[in-house]
Amino acid sequence: MSSRAALFGLALTMLFVAAAATAHAQKISDREHCIGEESPGPFPKFIPLPQTTIPACTRLLNGGRLNEEDRMIALWRRADSYRASKQYARAIGDLNQLIALGDQRNPNHYWRGINYYALGRKAEAIRDFQVAATSGNPIAAEAARRALRELGVDSPQPGTEAPPTPMRPIAGYDKTPAALCVDGTERMVSATRELSLPQQRYCADADWNVRNVATDGASVFWVVPFTNGAVNCACRKR
Repeated sequence: MSSRAALFGLALTMLFVAAAATAHAQKISDREHCIGEESPGPFPKFIPLPQTTIPACTRLLNGGRLNEEDRMIALWRRADSYRASKQYARAIGDLNQLIALGDQRNPNHYWRGINYYALGRKAEAIRDFQVAATSGNPIAAEAARRALRELGVDSPQPGTEAPPTPMRPIAGYDKTPAALCVDGTERMVSATRELSLPQQRYCADADWNVRNVATDGASVFWVVPFTNGAVNCACRKR
């Protein structure tokens, strides 16, 4: 067989494999891709990848039919997939929502610190590592203390300082919470949809519907939902 024929045969085989993988992926539901389901036997049905997990989780989250536990799982899986695909700002947006929802299952402050550091936002990364270092999650606490050591920052010792301020939901706001913001500090953190307007307008215009308004004491965070995604916003708290 000539080398050209061999290469053609290899290319044809790869096309068949890719087509079969695509067909198999289409048979797997968004819920299985994002939240996961128990599969019979010793092996999982598929290996989750960012290119499948992100759109599956986005469709589930936008559908509005998840209970609170599944919503937190979907946000966590999408945040992890965003980080794995180097979409750090979007990962931060999902982690902000998890912190606002009071999620205690996942080391959200540690991973938000990792994403902040990847974006070059060292001060915010250190703040999150310090929170994680005094958390009740021993694995995340040790990882955060190690990160702080590598950054040349002393780790806070449990009981030696006031506990960190948790993310606190703010009730009573279904429109842009401009009254809570220092003028001119509104900014977009991340988005999961194509933007047809300048970024600033999604967070500064007063007539957007919003949800998940929360504060960590220094900043205010909120989500502007759309049928095909969301925009995550923040500002400096008055």
